[in-house]
Amino acid sequence: MIRLLLLVSVFYCGGLEPARASDQLSSEGIAALVDELELSSAQREQVNKLLARYVRKAAALKRAGDTLREDMRQQPLADISRTTIAAMSQRAGSVAARHTGVVLQTQLDFYRLLTPAQQAEYSRLREAGR
Repeated sequence: MIRLLLLVSVFYCGGLEPARASDQLSSEGIAALVDELELSSAQREQVNKLLARYVRKAAALKRAGDTLREDMRQQPLADISRTTIAAMSQRAGSVAARHTGVVLQTQLDFYRLLTPAQQAEYSRLREAGR
């Protein structure tokens, strides 16, 4: 699912609406997972909603990270103190923690919409590193 979430940031699969309207590419990886788990139409719609929500949240976190990097770049080196370093480190940790939360919540929501048989197959695929 992590690979799925990373791929969906850029691509969408056939049968699912684009998570980002500007991206008109398909991802064989996402399509393969959807097909391999034999998701129903209703499940595909739910997955699309999950992925669209993930993309929105990931985009916001990317902007927060970009802002932090720009703030770090603009920080005059002569003025950097331990306090400055601690504050920027705290901001970076917060962005990373929120991203981890978004990824894991999306994975959990995805898992919960699967049938027991699909959950077992998905667990098998994850263990196999797919």
